[in-house]
Amino acid sequence: MLRKKSLLIFLATAGVLSTVGAGPAAAAVGDQIVYECVGDICVINADGTGEVNLTNSPGWEEYDPVWSPDGARIAFTSNAPAANNADQNFEIFVMNADGSSVVQQTITSDQFGEFQSYGPTRGPGGTEIAFEGWRGSFPQIIKVPSNGSGTETVLTNPADSASKFQPNWSADGSKILFTWSLGQQDVFVMNPDGSNQVNLTPDTEGSGQRDPVWSPDGTRFAFTDTRFWSFPTFNTEIFVRNADGSGEVQVTDHVNIDDTPSWSPDGTTIIFSSTRGGIYEIWTIAAPPPQASFAMVAEDAATKTATSSSAADPDSAGAGGGTGPFNLTVSKTGTGSGTVTSAPTGIKCGNDCSETFSAGASVTLTARAGRGSTFTGWSAPAPGPAAV
Repeated sequence: MLRKKSLLIFLATAGVLSTVGAGPAAAAVGDQIVYECVGDICVINADGTGEVNLTNSPGWEEYDPVWSPDGARIAFTSNAPAANNADQNFEIFVMNADGSSVVQQTITSDQFGEFQSYGPTRGPGGTEIAFEGWRGSFPQIIKVPSNGSGTETVLTNPADSASKFQPNWSADGSKILFTWSLGQQDVFVMNPDGSNQVNLTPDTEGSGQRDPVWSPDGTRFAFTDTRFWSFPTFNTEIFVRNADGSGEVQVTDHVNIDDTPSWSPDGTTIIFSSTRGGIYEIWTIAAPPPQASFAMVAEDAATKTATSSSAADPDSAGAGGGTGPFNLTVSKTGTGSGTVTSAPTGIKCGNDCSETFSAGASVTLTARAGRGSTFTGWSAPAPGPAAV
């Protein structure tokens, strides 16, 4: 597995945050940021002062730091020797915010190096940790209690031969995002016990989605998308969707790589990694407003019209302007039958309930009840679900 390491030096709160680096593996609590610093875990004040190396372990690697919900503890990945890590696997550890009282959370023993643990994410109250666990051919999402017992619960199904990684627990503890990969990558969500796994990006056939991360209020998530990938720049972009997968908004627009997003604590800013400066650097950009992907403009008994947001591309200074496409998703409720179609064509729900339309497009949805069924109306604010 190829994992991107990073050197992050946060110097500002807007624009370019660092001059060298890759992957904004950082989170802010109060006025501090925790981040990867040349194979160690460091903290720094939000104004760029007071950097402290918390692990300082030459010859070993630590990364993937994440705060506990109360900011008192930091979980991270490390292959440093420890009482329960004589084989020097990558394991999940937790330490106090000042670097003291390090406790190993995952405990594996594998001389062949096949058992590894990466990417912790803390549950509500900090009592549980979910992570990406390699326990065989394909990584799965696993959780352990944060008491150091190492008792593992596998949340995803190894039998489907898909890789599951990059878990991200919502702040309220109700959902876990993760990347699902089998030929194509999608963003999935599930309950903390592994139940009700749902694909949030099923409408993106032909491209991959990864690096999902919840907004602080849990109403949206940001992710990396490969739909505009091209050689030789290998460009990827940052997108945001609502928690149910609807309302897509393109956030970045550049010929180079934009990836690994994270949110500021107040949800107004997205931090991401980019090669637009020629090397990996850390950038910030304003988060799009909620529900910015479309707005209701007209309605009658059986039709509803949506149009993309006319707001300027937030990344116009970096990429030369232009607005991004928007995704429109319809869902039906009730026990009857019927269809919802779109003009321009693209949605026929039925079978195809989601479509990406060009920026500025006005899309009219028409509901037709089947024989013996009655169309009862649209729910707001989105164009659906339609009850038939």
